[in-house]
Amino acid sequence: MKKVVFVCSGNSCRSPMAEGLFGEYLKAENIKGIEASSAGIFCRDGGSVTENAVYAAEILGADIKNHKTKALKVDDFTPETYFICMTSSISEIISAFNPEAKVMALEIGDPFGCDGDVYLKTAKEIRSNFHRILLFVRDGILISPMEKGDIPYIAELERENFSLAWSEKSFQEELENLNARFYTAKLGDKLVGYIGAFNVCGEVSISNIAVKESFRNRGIGGGLLRQIEETSKFEQAEFITLEVRESNGSARRLYEKNGYREVGLRKGFYQKPKEDAVLMTKFLNEDGRKDKNKAQFS
Repeated sequence: MKKVVFVCSGNSCRSPMAEGLFGEYLKAENIKGIEASSAGIFCRDGGSVTENAVYAAEILGADIKNHKTKALKVDDFTPETYFICMTSSISEIISAFNPEAKVMALEIGDPFGCDGDVYLKTAKEIRSNFHRILLFVRDGILISPMEKGDIPYIAELERENFSLAWSEKSFQEELENLNARFYTAKLGDKLVGYIGAFNVCGEVSISNIAVKESFRNRGIGGGLLRQIEETSKFEQAEFITLEVRESNGSARRLYEKNGYREVGLRKGFYQKPKEDAVLMTKFLNEDGRKDKNKAQFS
């Protein structure tokens, strides 16, 4: 049995919400062999969860009103345990204590002292990471925001996959672009995939996606797409679009499997070699799709 331990500072807000919601997620997806718990690094055993955490979790379908705070202990460190930390500073503390621990950081702000709306937004943000937590626990694949040190490896993978590849400078510029959403997929220290997208006024466009050839058909491409989708949903985006070469059947099947549908053709869009691009779109909610259709045909 694999164990997922959500860790925050006091185990009264973020990590109890994560524990409860992830437990419901595992049930809904009928996922066996994984159990969820939570702990704090600066707390005492037996304290109560905050009222707003109970409220936010309940809104999203989890009952945590009977949760009691628990301090992280030495006994929690087992080979089967994966620590999902609310911040990188907490993950650094755990890694310093046990360098062999399997650790992932989410960067979720602490809502303590805020109102119910802030708690609910925090709970939704936690929930938006569940798919990549599952990928990490099941397959050891860690999906994280792009960092400066990743860029040479991303650029190398870009050159391996595209005839007109982005330069390192192009990726570097996206670190400063507030509309850019770039993520990497790593197995240990090895970068095996990446995705890039831009969110402009709630309309998301995927610009780059690639997975190393030897790591394909492992769910990494789908995991990267799902990361952009969950981020876009959290940011209340309406839809996601992308272009793909008409001849790239494997990529088109991947997008179709993940809910993207063909909506148009862009003649001569690609060069080297010249080829048409199939335009594909995924609407993130039914209302958004209907509203978009009304705007197009009214």
